[in-house]
Amino acid sequence: MLCIARRRGFVYVAILSAIALLAGCGAKSQTSQVRSKVMQLATAVSHHDFQTICTQVLAPQLIEDLVTKAGLSCQQAMKLSGWGTLQDPRMVMDSRISVRGDRASVPTITQAKGQKTTAATLVLTKTSAGWRVSSLAG
Repeated sequence: MLCIARRRGFVYVAILSAIALLAGCGAKSQTSQVRSKVMQLATAVSHHDFQTICTQVLAPQLIEDLVTKAGLSCQQAMKLSGWGTLQDPRMVMDSRISVRGDRASVPTITQAKGQKTTAATLVLTKTSAGWRVSSLAG
């Protein structure tokens, strides 16, 4: 009887351990999370969704800098920055996404109707709310 109880206990522990390991397999890698955030930015820009850009995509420090310099809300600053008038904007990410600790860089190529194609590297910072774009410099 004791042998059967031990065996059942071992089986239960083994099953729970396997479930815990498999649950971890569903977690997105840091690179995937960064890629998703850049895709969210591209989608929001193409839809002129400045609320999403300001509340879910840009890093708090970048927003603070924009608001302080412009004296406007983040959404107003985004509209006036030229993003509000872009027609058919597109962003292509390079596959060489670099993640080091709480910082990531993503080489991109952006273009829009009537605009010059531009290569830029986006810098993202990991915050308590996840990955956020901290630099939009070209």
